[in-house]
Amino acid sequence: MSEAARIGSGRREEAGVRRTSLAPQTEAGRLSHVDETSRLVFSRNRIGARQPRRSLARLVASAAAILLARPLSAAAPAVSPAERPTAYEQLVAPILRARCVECHGEAKRKGRLALHTWETFAKGGANGPAFVAGKTAESELLIRLKLPLAEEDHMPPRDEPQPAPAELALLERWIAAGASPTATVESLQLPADLIAAVARLPASRARATVATLDLAEVEKLRAPLAATVAALQQKFPGALSYESRSSAALHFTAAGLGRDFGDAELAQLLPLASQLVRLDLAATAITDRSGPVLARLTALRVLRAGFTAISDDTLPALAPLTALEAFSVNHTAVTDRGLAALKKLPALRELHLAGTAVSPDAARKSGLPVVASAAPEPLSPPSPTETPAPSSPNR
Repeated sequence: MSEAARIGSGRREEAGVRRTSLAPQTEAGRLSHVDETSRLVFSRNRIGARQPRRSLARLVASAAAILLARPLSAAAPAVSPAERPTAYEQLVAPILRARCVECHGEAKRKGRLALHTWETFAKGGANGPAFVAGKTAESELLIRLKLPLAEEDHMPPRDEPQPAPAELALLERWIAAGASPTATVESLQLPADLIAAVARLPASRARATVATLDLAEVEKLRAPLAATVAALQQKFPGALSYESRSSAALHFTAAGLGRDFGDAELAQLLPLASQLVRLDLAATAITDRSGPVLARLTALRVLRAGFTAISDDTLPALAPLTALEAFSVNHTAVTDRGLAALKKLPALRELHLAGTAVSPDAARKSGLPVVASAAPEPLSPPSPTETPAPSSPNR
């Protein structure tokens, strides 16, 4: 028996030829296995003191002999389709978690629709199924997502971060392909830019969460700031709330406080910096002096500062807000000059500039995600004696 055959038949384990998950034995697969086997045989020959050092040509010849001595049927089976990541798990579910589950999940089910698991997604809600496999034009999910922002039935609510065009295109491709929970990513043949859209989702919202509500765990997450939250809820009644029953993230809206809420009051929210994800300061008395305070609220995803006295001078201070997705400065003193600073916000998906001095040409050239006003804006901000209409942070 030749040396190569002896290695192939008697010392496969000693030579390090391990069973691995291989693709079906195409020509590319054979070459990949030859390369791995060559490396392992070379490693053995370097270690074995009794083996003379071989030339590269002889090593390749030995590897080939091993493959010929070993029938292809003895190779480890390829990964079955059932074991591969599905398009629903890898692409669709993260979008639903990031854009929909806050209002349609385990803790809150608007319209009796929950999208946090495949079973609840497939079940639909009070208005029927969320999707119709293979029929994008009849799928309620897509219809609602594509409605104009001004429409009452548009999802998600207009003051929430909206899905990017690539996210909508990905959902549409999945539904058009049959909306199967077992279809693999490869089977959809998606362009790279659509797959990349999922990687840009805010991780804290896109990742999977436990379906059952663990009240003890929620209490544990809230504990470090519980006393501070309680004190601020007493000081600012109705302004501070948790994002949901299952979350420690916080929302603050000063809509009911009006001009009584200014720079000094905003500074009192600094202890909440790690958990404050939504801040509504519209029609308050904050000024550019609040810039350093806003810079420290690095967990913010949504910031509304319309009808305030902030100007271009505040915008550079927002650079640390790397999670900020939606920013509104409607009817402020922001101008073309301030746009450059906003380009440093990597997660920004929506920028509302209605009623500012920013020119359409500058907005277009900036490349920023400027959202056109979806409804008529008031001609002037509320006067100091007026109280803005209350709005719920959990719309």
